[in-house]
Amino acid sequence: GSVFLTDEDECLGRMALAAWSENTIRAPVHWPIEVVSILIKAEREKRLSTAECDLAWDSAAVLIQTCSVEPNAASSAIFSLARDHGLSAQDAAYVELASRLDIPLLTGDKKMARAAKSLSVELVFDPA
Repeated sequence: GSVFLTDEDECLGRMALAAWSENTIRAPVHWPIEVVSILIKAEREKRLSTAECDLAWDSAAVLIQTCSVEPNAASSAIFSLARDHGLSAQDAAYVELASRLDIPLLTGDKKMARAAKSLSVELVFDPA
């Protein structure tokens, strides 16, 4: 959310945009739906005006089209990560994907970072 919402951690948002401009971004198959959810929730909570939400969606749509969306092929691993580290299934999918593809994980979530470290996944940013 910090890429599109100015009231969240701007440092993490800037890092995400920099990573996007320099690399192919990979995300689990549910990621585009999460982006929609974040933006709609922010508009409903008046964190974004309708115009700001439209502008954020225009940017998000470009990012979604350029992102390499990966299938969640490892349901058992996602289940175990969620259970063992107290993660949502969605968050566990990001950690599992980074581990499986041996790519760095960008997150501001401390639980996700701990789970990633337990799998020796490199973190772009350590929120600890």
